[in-house]
Amino acid sequence: NEVKKTNDDILDLTGELELVEKFWFMDEAYRNGIWAIKLLSKFEAWGTGSMCKNISMICMEDSMRERLEAFYVQHGYSRFETVYRKALT
Repeated sequence: NEVKKTNDDILDLTGELELVEKFWFMDEAYRNGIWAIKLLSKFEAWGTGSMCKNISMICMEDSMRERLEAFYVQHGYSRFETVYRKALT
């Protein structure tokens, strides 16, 4: 199967619209409060309003992985895949 693309909206292999977070940075001063939850909620609401069926959040290996995983699981997410990366130079 080929990934379908229409008007820069990425569709997963089932043809459903998928919302994918590529980069999320939150200043340290706001990480332990309600702001992360509010930001995630707004992102999810935007995805729902855009007719997305799924949402994927990225967790980089060197960025508090255990803490972020606990946060996502607490908000209904489950681990979906692990990505391996290689620089091409």
